[in-house]
Amino acid sequence: SLIYTVQRCPACWGRRSPSPTCAATQGLLEEAARYLSGGQSFRVVEVRCIAAGGDACEFQVETEPIA
Repeated sequence: SLIYTVQRCPACWGRRSPSPTCAATQGLLEEAARYLSGGQSFRVVEVRCIAAGGDACEFQVETEPIA
């Protein structure tokens, strides 16, 4: 898998939450991966979030397409 890191996330900057809140960024990454792969879907999971206490937002992008 690949890790995509956002140091200053516009979706959650200044917010607090007990769980990751960056669904918009996650969706953007999912659609970018689909576009770049010619239509295949890839799993994207937010593993760290600034709003949930992380120092950055990190997204794990699987490199194997979803069957």
